[in-house]
Amino acid sequence: MSTVSSADRDWDNVLRGFERWHYQRWPGAHDVVVRMASETDAVRTNGFSSESALIEVSWRTSEGEHSQGAVLRLPPAGAGVFPTYDLVRQARTMELARKHGIPAPEVFAVEEDPSYVGAPFLAMDLVPGRIPADEAPQYCVAGWLYEAGPDRQREFYLDFHDRLADIGAVADTDGALDFLHRPQGPGLAGELAWWLDYLDWATDGSPPAEMAEVADWLRGHLPAPAAPDALIWGDARFGNMIVDDDFHVRAVLDWEMAGVGPAEVDLGWSFAIRRSIQLGNGLPLDAELPGFPDRAQTLDRYAQRLGRPLQSLDWYEVFAMLRMGAVLKSLSRLLTERGITDHIVHTIPPLQDWIYDLMEGRT
Repeated sequence: MSTVSSADRDWDNVLRGFERWHYQRWPGAHDVVVRMASETDAVRTNGFSSESALIEVSWRTSEGEHSQGAVLRLPPAGAGVFPTYDLVRQARTMELARKHGIPAPEVFAVEEDPSYVGAPFLAMDLVPGRIPADEAPQYCVAGWLYEAGPDRQREFYLDFHDRLADIGAVADTDGALDFLHRPQGPGLAGELAWWLDYLDWATDGSPPAEMAEVADWLRGHLPAPAAPDALIWGDARFGNMIVDDDFHVRAVLDWEMAGVGPAEVDLGWSFAIRRSIQLGNGLPLDAELPGFPDRAQTLDRYAQRLGRPLQSLDWYEVFAMLRMGAVLKSLSRLLTERGITDHIVHTIPPLQDWIYDLMEGRT
């Protein structure tokens, strides 16, 4: 788990507040006890993003004693990497995904009143399983996925991309995704505009020159016409999936970056994340675990499951790197404000040459 927290949070008060919520919201429940699920790694936090506590809830009714594992998700206790955190939006997205067969965790509570735990929260079922590490040491150099045989690695890789294609096949029809459209406008144009506004916010209106250059390129090369609009997961990476013992995906996590646009948005992000991890570990850009199919095989299978050809993927990978860089800029600013300088992260370099290759069609 990350040791960088958004701000100090009194988790004992959070747990006691969740108990009070149960007494008020679950008529007939008695002797409610909420505790952390384990002594270690019970709180999962990604820098200054949402925090998730793994908890156990026990209670008694006239029918006997009950218990349930759950995940309690809250916005950051202080400033975050995003301007706002909308847990209702996240819960609605997970509910929509589940209706379309995507294994998102089932949300059983969404509370906007901050008086219970000190902030709005959502609570969802705790899904057992393992998560591929994309924090150090990362999956490409150590851990259970790295140590698995090629057949198991391939099983996971294919299932990951199948789930990714299933998400991209959730079409924007009959207003089903209206609540996910950006204020800047619908579809890909609105998604791009939102992220460019976010870049300005993350850099106090002064993005680095190389990031401003990439932003201009994205505006000038917006795919037209864009591929059909669909559900965007937003943070499509290995570390946001829970995997069972058969190396199949059991749950798709972290929907706070969800939106609406072509499926290529998520696919481009997943490729960019893996390439940044490889470079961060001193590996070549095309280095993969031995069981992973190559890029051509991946794209062919993904397109078949999606039901249409892929379009302008280079553009979407450049878009992903700008988004990633903007988030890291926001994180660096927050860390600096708290005097944490040993975690300062860099953005476009060392991927700058690769991004320019994409922009110039040299890949």
